[in-house]
Amino acid sequence: MRRGTIWEGKSDDDHAITDDDEAVQLGEELARAPRSRILYKRGKLQDAIEDLTVLIELQPKNPQFLFQRGTLLGEVQDLDNAIADLSKSIDLSPDSAALTNRAVVWAQKNEFGKAMDDFTAAIKLDPRIPANYQHRARLHSQLQQHKEAAADLNEYLRLEPNDLGAHVQRGLSRYFSGDFDNAILDFDYAIDRIPSDSELYLFRGSVWNAKKDYDKAVADFTYAIKLDANSAEAFSYRGAAWNALGNNEKALADFNQAIRLKPDFEIAYINRGSYWLSTESYEKALSDFREAFRINPSRLAVLNNLAWVLATAPDDSLRNGKEAIELAKHACELTDWEVAEYLDTLAAAYAEIGDFQSAVEWQKKSVDTTSEDSRKEAQTRLELFMSGKPFRSKHTP
Repeated sequence: MRRGTIWEGKSDDDHAITDDDEAVQLGEELARAPRSRILYKRGKLQDAIEDLTVLIELQPKNPQFLFQRGTLLGEVQDLDNAIADLSKSIDLSPDSAALTNRAVVWAQKNEFGKAMDDFTAAIKLDPRIPANYQHRARLHSQLQQHKEAAADLNEYLRLEPNDLGAHVQRGLSRYFSGDFDNAILDFDYAIDRIPSDSELYLFRGSVWNAKKDYDKAVADFTYAIKLDANSAEAFSYRGAAWNALGNNEKALADFNQAIRLKPDFEIAYINRGSYWLSTESYEKALSDFREAFRINPSRLAVLNNLAWVLATAPDDSLRNGKEAIELAKHACELTDWEVAEYLDTLAAAYAEIGDFQSAVEWQKKSVDTTSEDSRKEAQTRLELFMSGKPFRSKHTP
């Protein structure tokens, strides 16, 4: 076994595993430990698990063997047994790596609260390990907790300041949490280092769009197209910026090109549908939103925009209040009934079917949760519903 270990130390796995095999055949069972490591590196996970199982039978309170088998069981998707092994390992010897690996398995089981607890415990046990902050940031992002993700990435980048990918991820987290100025700084950093990456211009352009600095958004999307002329995303996002600038001809041309390049790109249909709404072309808007719904029936913008047209279009033949209610309810459910825009759409849908009591109830909640910029318009709709009248749209939701 000693010679096998020496071979392993010299990265000569062929000689190492030959010696380990011979040692096991001679009854030296502990040679299974280094052999399991080599088997793992070679992708023979089940063989490695078998070796670790024998070792655990010999030493049932060895936390390292339990940790290693639990980790491998997680990789082969035997999640319950992975949790069992990693839990025993942690009980015997609390360890940051074991907590992290168990957190990963909890996340695979959609036990996100337990996963978060384990990542937090791992960080508390050893706050010097950068990867733990990155792992927890990814989970925060998955749970749409973007401010928390950005905070974890701050810690990660304090320890690993040159990780370009982490700067990009933090930029996205900052963007989604509304921290637009700092998001720009992250994307500036990334673009300075990789100026040929078209996706980075898409990200930064999206932030400029959110900041309503549409000229800079157009510039970034245009450069992204220069780098990648087949980017449906760049054409679609630039179209949205052109639309905001009032350049209808260029906006429509970009949306059409995005759809030609990527016919199943629902965002292009959403953006073009919003363009049709801004030009009061409700039938075309409805058609585009329905196509987006066909492609991705769970996307919030699709649910809300389609419901809005069905609830508020001036043309009687386009409205369908019952369908609008179902779509708007789904959007509200997906966002825990906390997004004012979706509550507003739900209220308009109830008003369309004449249920003004429900319309007023949901519109009041929308008024209470909306931003200051939108409160006056939301209040006007509330007064309309209180008077027993539905809302008819002449603009985008």
